[in-house]
Amino acid sequence: KVNKNGEDEAKTTIIRKKPAAGFLAGGWQGGVHPPHCLQNMPDWSCGLADIINEFHATSPIPPYDSKVHRGIWRTFTIRCSLRTKKCMVIVLHAPASGGVGAKEDGSDDYSNVFDREKKRLINMLTEGLIPMPKRIFPENHMYDEAKEEKNAAND
Repeated sequence: KVNKNGEDEAKTTIIRKKPAAGFLAGGWQGGVHPPHCLQNMPDWSCGLADIINEFHATSPIPPYDSKVHRGIWRTFTIRCSLRTKKCMVIVLHAPASGGVGAKEDGSDDYSNVFDREKKRLINMLTEGLIPMPKRIFPENHMYDEAKEEKNAAND
């Protein structure tokens, strides 16, 4: 299909992928929400979520979609130690060939790119420091003990 400028629309269309690392704030039907707005989430966890979402956005292998029961990347579990300054990321994935819900035509068989993508993810997670994300909180997001004491005294 050609757009009004005479360009091929398939080449000019930008596909924006949804975040895949974060929380299921609305349950399985609500989609994934980034953790950046949660004040109880440390910066390092938001930075790792950014790395994983960047990986998903550039990978030919899709994350699991609970609505259609397809996709390869399932769950990322992240554990960090502030004492040792070490981080462990556990990746749970479906078989690269598509698994139980595989399409009959084989269009969701990612066996030929899985090892390359796995190495790329490891490189993205280990190549440097965890980036500190930009986080925007509501103005009154912090607990103000002095303000609470003043309110209690006025009651």
